[in-house]
Amino acid sequence: LNDVDRLAIAGASGNVELALGDVTRALGRFDVLRSLATSDADVFRAEIGRASALRTANRWPDALEALDRASEVAERGGAAEARIHQLRGGIEFARGRPEASREAHERALELATRASATELRAEALSGLADAHYGAGRLVSAARTWESCIATARAEGLLAVEASSLPMLAIMKVFLDEPTRARSLATEAITLAKALSRTRSEAVARGAAALAANVTGHFDEALVHALRGRELTHRLKHVAFEETVLFYEAQAHLGLARHDDARDAVDAGLVLARAHGLQFVGASLLATRARVSDDADERTALLTEGEALLAGPTLSFNRFWFWENALEAGLERGDLELATRAATEIVRTEEPLARAQTLADRAHALVRHRRGARDEVTREALETALRRCRQVGLVPLSAALDDALLAHAG
Repeated sequence: LNDVDRLAIAGASGNVELALGDVTRALGRFDVLRSLATSDADVFRAEIGRASALRTANRWPDALEALDRASEVAERGGAAEARIHQLRGGIEFARGRPEASREAHERALELATRASATELRAEALSGLADAHYGAGRLVSAARTWESCIATARAEGLLAVEASSLPMLAIMKVFLDEPTRARSLATEAITLAKALSRTRSEAVARGAAALAANVTGHFDEALVHALRGRELTHRLKHVAFEETVLFYEAQAHLGLARHDDARDAVDAGLVLARAHGLQFVGASLLATRARVSDDADERTALLTEGEALLAGPTLSFNRFWFWENALEAGLERGDLELATRAATEIVRTEEPLARAQTLADRAHALVRHRRGARDEVTREALETALRRCRQVGLVPLSAALDDALLAHAG
């Protein structure tokens, strides 16, 4: 083989290894490509490949350095620069900086559109949706992912579709469309497996677990979470592994297996404390508080989690923190905590259907548990129950049923 052949093989095999989820082997291939590079184009391919792999491994400073080196040799104003901004946006999202992510993806979208680079444009749309998601603009995120998926389907961009479908599924959970979320997640798993896209399947398994949890299909959620955990561990994608451990803990809670829930969330916290709590650390801490029988420990966990929300974080981390703080309050009889969490959870950039459903239910239950037996309380309980049944939120209905029975008695 001559050097030209070796360059071609190193670049192609690096991309294949990355698609299959072997970050270590991918990095090795891109390092070979970098050592053989004889042109700016070769250097660019090598550094972009390295940045992609390092991003997957959560080695964000190294990934940003690789992007800086790619930027030094990239042509300005075209597809190459768009690719740099698109990757930078993904890294900023993972670092808990959604506005920096948005700016990078908007620039990537502008450049990709100008260069008529259809695949890059679709990827930039997906990244922009991520940024909206991270910042709490979940309605905008869903709309942008729908546009991205439509573009991907029109152009036959199956890999982009596979990576975007599970994210739209997650959005549908937040928009109180869990049945649609389950359908999209199943579709995403099927497509990812057909394409052998390990990363996309891992995200899709998480989406499926989330949708199954909120609809009360906890055994199903556990199957998806455990498979997602296996895949994310193989990928060495720590942030995703933390997230599927969160989903696993939620499934165990739904099945009343508190010891198993504690084990899952503790495993997630070990990873988060080692690699950074900004992704789902607060969510894990609030979940841990739910399974603690010690009031002082619960307070300490929730205090630590809330402090994290004051720093760089993402909207889902904030949402899941307050959702689990709310449930901790209701489950442990801390009605002040439940009331505060219900107030905080609706503080979103855009009105969010699931947040309102959770808050209305909590406020009705708190009124009832404080002894109110008036018509206003009964109507609030009935309205909340009707909403949960309409949407299909089975786990949220039981406490409302019990309250209405007691109210009638």
